[in-house]
Amino acid sequence: MPSTMTETDTTFAHYPAEARAAAIYHCGVPADWAPISDRGGVSVWRVNGIAGPVALKVAERRAAPAGVVAREAAVLQRLQDPGYLLDVGAGDGAPWVLTRWWEGHSTWEALEPVRAGGGSRPLARVRLVEACLALSDLHKRGWVHGDVQPHHIIYTRVHGTRLIDFSWACTSGLEAPDTYLGGITHLTSPELAGEVEREERTSPAAPSPADDVYALAASFWWALTGDWPLDYHRAGHDEDKLSPSDVCRIIASQGLNLKEDRVWPELQELLGEVLMLSADKRPDAWTLAIEIRQLPV
Repeated sequence: MPSTMTETDTTFAHYPAEARAAAIYHCGVPADWAPISDRGGVSVWRVNGIAGPVALKVAERRAAPAGVVAREAAVLQRLQDPGYLLDVGAGDGAPWVLTRWWEGHSTWEALEPVRAGGGSRPLARVRLVEACLALSDLHKRGWVHGDVQPHHIIYTRVHGTRLIDFSWACTSGLEAPDTYLGGITHLTSPELAGEVEREERTSPAAPSPADDVYALAASFWWALTGDWPLDYHRAGHDEDKLSPSDVCRIIASQGLNLKEDRVWPELQELLGEVLMLSADKRPDAWTLAIEIRQLPV
């Protein structure tokens, strides 16, 4: 395995040497490094070489970000998603994960033409069905994603529809950590929001397949309209001034209506029904795929 890199950018100085070497080993040299995100002490880079692109996620040496990346490494090692996980490590107390970079569009990108007032509804419908089936497959394998959002579903030409970012995924024997707060707050189901905000909780809030389906329907609404599905303003709340904890409590109260703007009325009517149903009546991901497939375009 090569021990040096061709890039000289000093922003890489804090990366564990083994993480840099692993990225080069899997993608080849010369390699182009592109920053993707840097949030909460976790940095993600796309590293592209002659063998194709990989994704390198590295945590700062602080407890919270290190714990998130270390947990994702544990999830991916147990999930055994063929061809996705390439390497993991924890050099100098900074956990890192190296995965294949799935080339393709996210759900957010796939719905952009429709969101902008045009685009192909038949193609968009296909993408939404594929997303449902990918989540259904994960659930059938005994897993819950825990952080479903439109940017975590990727449509590839070669490898099909893929889910990414498994930091909060759960299965039997691998429960949610104490730091789990339900993913993106505006996409959190009422029952999970209530669990997150329950004061006398003795165990971590645990996402369920039904919570994933709620987040999926809310993700579709968000990607379709560019706006959250629930109408905080009509209920007397200033959305811009709400904290994540405020949002959780409001969602948990189940006193919100859906926003009235309609980009694709038939689809939004279906998604709205899913969002308004209780967890025990909410369709599973497979059933939602069938219902979306039957929508007129």
